[in-house]
Amino acid sequence: MPDFAKQGPIVIGGVGGSGTRLIAEIVMDMGFYLGDMLNQSKDLLYFSLLFKRPIWFSKVVNLNEQEIFRGLKILENRLTTQKKLTGNDIKFIEKAAQTYRNGDLLAQKIKRNMLSPNPINRQLYQGWGWKEPNAHLYLPYIHRYFPNVRYIHVIRNGLNMAFSKNQQQLFNWGPLFGVTIPNNSMMIPNASLTYWIKANERAVMYGTKQMKDRFLLIHFDQLCVNPTPQLQKLAEFLAVDDGAFDEWSEKIDPAAATLKYKEADLRKFHPNDLEKVRTLGFKAI
Repeated sequence: MPDFAKQGPIVIGGVGGSGTRLIAEIVMDMGFYLGDMLNQSKDLLYFSLLFKRPIWFSKVVNLNEQEIFRGLKILENRLTTQKKLTGNDIKFIEKAAQTYRNGDLLAQKIKRNMLSPNPINRQLYQGWGWKEPNAHLYLPYIHRYFPNVRYIHVIRNGLNMAFSKNQQQLFNWGPLFGVTIPNNSMMIPNASLTYWIKANERAVMYGTKQMKDRFLLIHFDQLCVNPTPQLQKLAEFLAVDDGAFDEWSEKIDPAAATLKYKEADLRKFHPNDLEKVRTLGFKAI
């Protein structure tokens, strides 16, 4: 196999709860290394530590975006060559560990692992990358730093997402999209749908216009109902010749595409938002 350190990464992202874990499991089955410090959702905790920091992001994006590229350089190092870190790189990791999750025990554990990672047997893999839903927020920076990146954006019906218990991205990143964080739980579905629309429109527009054939949009609902076409798209995108489609299909639960919002009163949503759900390829009835 080629030395994957010389290749661009495979990155998987999407609004939280979109089904990125399933895609990550399939991509790993295809022979790609997505890190070894993962949570149950297959999120790469290195990325979380470095970049799941909304306050930090809102500062550096306006004052010093080179800090974002420094973080990506460190991430690349830890996932590929694992060369000795510079003193400034170590300081960057240590500062991130102080602010991520308020520097709790998990943040400290991730920091220690990043400073002394497990060796990678790169000959076992045909490529590398990571899965972390929040990656879509950094997509323009990831693309600029890794021109050869292949990005997989997973999208799920926004109305199902609006009533999901997973609203972390709304509360973490909503204000960056001009979405007011609701102080009433009854208003969460409206705010969640607005965030879902803006976040996905941004990712899809950037990916299709700027990344072209290095951007792949996976419709999670379509994957669940009719797996083979979506799996074929994924295998072709990653240049995987021998597709174990039957094996990968066994990981997919058709019930995951159920329209859970059917019990809800859709009149609470603005008609323009419902139309945008349809424009993004989903039912809104």
